[in-house]
Amino acid sequence: MGRRRYGVGALIGVAVTVTLVLSGCGSADSGNQLQNSNQLAHKTEDINPRDPSTLVDGNFVWPMDQWEPNYNGNEVDGGDEGEPDLFDAYLPRFFLIQPDSSAVINHDYLTSATVTDNGQQVVTYNINPKAKWSNGDPLIWSDLKTQWLALNGSNPAFEV
Repeated sequence: MGRRRYGVGALIGVAVTVTLVLSGCGSADSGNQLQNSNQLAHKTEDINPRDPSTLVDGNFVWPMDQWEPNYNGNEVDGGDEGEPDLFDAYLPRFFLIQPDSSAVINHDYLTSATVTDNGQQVVTYNINPKAKWSNGDPLIWSDLKTQWLALNGSNPAFEV
C-alpha cells in the first residue's frame, strides 16, 4: 500500500470544517454576553461626573415621567421607579455609593457607624452634631427612632 500525501489545501479545508463545527456548538449570543459582562464588570459610573468647582449656578430641570403620587418613598402607594433618584437628591443619605459600588459614610450626617453582634446584631450610628435637615433643624436620634417606628410594621396607619 502506498502513502497518501495531503496538500496544504486539504489541511486548510479540514481546519475550516472543524472550526465551523465547533462554533456551532456554542450559543449564538455567548460572545455578546461575555463582552457585555466584561463591560459591566469594568463600568464604574453611568453618569457624566464633573468636578463641582466646574459647575455654574443656575436652574436645574429634573426630567420626570409623571408627578410622584405622594413624595413618600417609604409608603406602598408612594413609590415610582423614578423616586429613588429624586429622594437621593434632597433627603439625607447616611451612606454614599461610590463608583465601584462600595458604600462609605456620609460625614455630613454621621461621624461613624459600627455593627456589633453579641447574639443580636446592633448598628450604632454616631450622628454628626452639625447635621441638619433642609429646614435647618438639627438631625437627632429621635428622628431615626420615629422613622423606625413608622417603618417597622407595628402601626397600621403607615402603609409600608
